[in-house]
Amino acid sequence: MDSRSLHDLTFDQMEALLTSEGLRPLHAKTLWNTLQYRSLADPLSREDLAPPLRRWLEAALGSGTWKLDVPPLNLDVPSGDGLTRKSLLKLADNQEIETVIMGYDGRHTACISTQAGCAMGCVFCATGQMGFVRHLRPGEIVSQVHHARRVLAEQGKRLRNLVFMGMGEPLHNYDAVMTALDIITHTSGINIGPSKVSISTVGVVPGILRLAEENRPYNLAVSLHAATDEERSAIVPANQRWPLPDLLAACHRYNEQTGRRIFFAWTLIHGVNDTPEHAKRVAELLRGLDAHVNLIPLNRTAGYEGIESAEEAANEFHQLLQEAGYPCTIRQRRGIFDHCRNVARRYIQRPLEPGQGREPGGDVADPGDGRAVAAPAGDPQRHRQPRGDPARALVELVGHRVVLGPPLLEREGAGQRAGERPFEVAGRPFPRRRLGEHQRRYRDKRQRQKAELGAPKGGD
Repeated sequence: MDSRSLHDLTFDQMEALLTSEGLRPLHAKTLWNTLQYRSLADPLSREDLAPPLRRWLEAALGSGTWKLDVPPLNLDVPSGDGLTRKSLLKLADNQEIETVIMGYDGRHTACISTQAGCAMGCVFCATGQMGFVRHLRPGEIVSQVHHARRVLAEQGKRLRNLVFMGMGEPLHNYDAVMTALDIITHTSGINIGPSKVSISTVGVVPGILRLAEENRPYNLAVSLHAATDEERSAIVPANQRWPLPDLLAACHRYNEQTGRRIFFAWTLIHGVNDTPEHAKRVAELLRGLDAHVNLIPLNRTAGYEGIESAEEAANEFHQLLQEAGYPCTIRQRRGIFDHCRNVARRYIQRPLEPGQGREPGGDVADPGDGRAVAAPAGDPQRHRQPRGDPARALVELVGHRVVLGPPLLEREGAGQRAGERPFEVAGRPFPRRRLGEHQRRYRDKRQRQKAELGAPKGGD
């Protein structure tokens, strides 16, 4: 029988396991603290383990009934800018995955992989060029977070944000990703707040609808990259499976069901999708959605001939979206490595096993789990919009340069409800989707004070 990983277990599952083995629930809290909060690679190295728990661990790990997910570091590559660190981790079956740590002023973000390879086949993505290998288990996902925490702890720093946009499509591996997030966000474990987690997807419609239905407390980012089906299918093959009308319908459903903003990623590729006409199409496409657009300069890959847009084109694109009333940011470039030893290169040159990957010129492959896949890759999740500036939720995650557009009052469906007024955030007007009870009381109080002073009624 194959051994199971203790890192795959949620707290409730771990408590149930140890209770079934005759141990007290208190021992589950100790083991959880050891593995998740302290991120110890070897739990037996903890000297204060209770004898019953130590004996059980020694027996479980020694017999191979249970194991730990502590993938060794195969390669560690710093970027030329000194702000990004790419780690290549080797799994038990010799598959390799990337975990990237990105540094910004006062915070650090980890980019987490959810699959070995990817079935979505985006032409400008190094991982998309390598094909699909397999899904990662929850423990393999969680282990990347522990690795990032250990690396940063050695520098006296801590991990603050997570972005599920590394290797693989998070929504294609939905159940494992959600289980991993249940572990990562547990308050007595790693305890990264849900508002600090972003899931990025190419547009896996069933996953977006499921996120909407479950109303999970994470940020959702959708990789758009084109505003027509013809153009998008050429660079994002998943669009053939879930075309733009279906994707946008799912996004509208997500807005309605959760009341949360969606972040749309647009990779700027010179001569492909960076003209003023493209910007106008984006504004028209997103009409009625509570949306924030992130513009991403292309990072060149060996398997794609496209190049990044000129700075002037990016700025003009950005300006046009602002004028259309959409909050818009241009992402700070990260991960420009002097030694371009991307793990995807190894896979591109490595023959795939039968049934794995995506045949050249073909549709998205069946991952082999009985669920035929054919398109977008994803990144959903978020339950509650954090207080403060809603536009900075994802900005904080991946270090965007924030440039807020004009108030969204004139835009249909921009999150503005009847009777609500824009707040002043950092000196800029920004609309709130929903006022809390205490905020309404404060607003009403301010209106009464102004009325008494003879000032016109209205919120700040």
